[in-house]
Amino acid sequence: MDLRDNGGGAAEIANYLFSYLIDQPYYYFDYVGAKYNSVKNWKHYAQYLDNIEEINLAETKKINGLNCYTATDSTDDYWWFKKQQNKTNYYKGQIHVLMNGGCFSTTGHLLALMREYKIGTFYGEYSQGSNYSNSGGQRFVLPYSKTVVWVPTFQYKMRTPNFRSDPKGIKPDVEIQFQADDLKTGFDRQMDFVIRKIEKNHTSN
Repeated sequence: MDLRDNGGGAAEIANYLFSYLIDQPYYYFDYVGAKYNSVKNWKHYAQYLDNIEEINLAETKKINGLNCYTATDSTDDYWWFKKQQNKTNYYKGQIHVLMNGGCFSTTGHLLALMREYKIGTFYGEYSQGSNYSNSGGQRFVLPYSKTVVWVPTFQYKMRTPNFRSDPKGIKPDVEIQFQADDLKTGFDRQMDFVIRKIEKNHTSN
């Protein structure tokens, strides 16, 4: 599984993929939170106003200084707070994961889930994404320069109680750094390492 330079994407896709990798039910998000109490003072700067909704403080609780939506007993909960079911035809073979500093956002979520449930062996470099991330952001137009900027509005935290945070990101099990000559020759040292390992395991079996 080559996740290198995957900047993230939709949580639904990562969840769908993970359901084929795990042999038991699991949970996805722990909470989704925002630092602000209201959008009234700044929403008008957004390029697409309909994409930004007001925070319902009656439905949130404070976690780490954020107004967070979490799992409740309501049937109206987002899917990501509900128990997820693994696929009956989940993958039962060995999983080798290539990762690097280009793994952000939802890719970090997937890696965090795999690390939480001890699925796969990670090779390559530290990811930048982890078990939490900011949203992809909203487009805002600065009032004077008219510059368009992307600003995240929510933080997403995975339900991974055993996850150990590392300021560098998620650490690979086997760290493999590219060499200067690799860039000149186009040699993929990380992929080569994993392929040789798989071939060696296949031969020994």
